[in-house]
Amino acid sequence: MRVQFYQAGYGKEETMLVLGLGNQLMSDDAIGVVVARRLGKWPMSGLSVAAAGTPGYGLLDMVSPHDRVVFIDAVDAGRAPGAVFWVEPESILRESHHQSLHQIGLSDVLSLMAVAGEMPWVGIIGVQPHHIGAGTKLSGALRCRLPIITSKAAEMLRGISNSQEVHAEYQAAED
Repeated sequence: MRVQFYQAGYGKEETMLVLGLGNQLMSDDAIGVVVARRLGKWPMSGLSVAAAGTPGYGLLDMVSPHDRVVFIDAVDAGRAPGAVFWVEPESILRESHHQSLHQIGLSDVLSLMAVAGEMPWVGIIGVQPHHIGAGTKLSGALRCRLPIITSKAAEMLRGISNSQEVHAEYQAAED
């Protein structure tokens, strides 16, 4: 597996890690990877961005050097396609019985980190998919909203990277 990191600073604890997750062979499930690649080209200090794809347990090695990690992933929350919103990490852990399209689900990795006592602050930016099925391209519904999705994700990241203190409270972002 090859993960491309964008922007200097990966591995420094003071840098917040942003990981785009998703299966690039399952259409809209790849939205986290696509958004991470786009964000990696934007000037945002204090962030290290990686299009991780479906790294499975490899997430442990990527995440462990960081105090703050934000995942960007397709999350079906019944919203309008392309909606961008915060997802509570606890909800991912509660729903760990659902099958993940990734080799090993994010909930599995978060659970292992919690048990090991190595849990960083975790944020999850969800993007509502339109279609998840075989295909190497995003659906038209997400493709046409990609600039808006990327801008909204960047705005959400700036909001937490600019704050002195990371808040555990999550508020739903406006669609």
